[in-house]
Amino acid sequence: MLVARAFLLPVTRNRSDLKGSIMNWLPKANYTKEFRESAVKLAHEVSSGVAARRLSISIKTLANWVRAAKAGGLTKVVAAHSAR
Repeated sequence: MLVARAFLLPVTRNRSDLKGSIMNWLPKANYTKEFRESAVKLAHEVSSGVAARRLSISIKTLANWVRAAKAGGLTKVVAAHSAR
């Protein structure tokens, strides 16, 4: 049985091709420094996947924060993110 997939975006290599798509409707999430620090702490206590699910964030985002914290740059990431 075939299932209609009306919500699939067209395959593209360029984000500018997606103008008017759902990507423009979603606001960019901003996280506080305290939230990021507590997320990294939780990721160390449990696995990153479990922590990401508990906090309802992307595992890739959490992995970036953990990597930045290991390098001592979590505060630098926060400063660069809030400057945007």
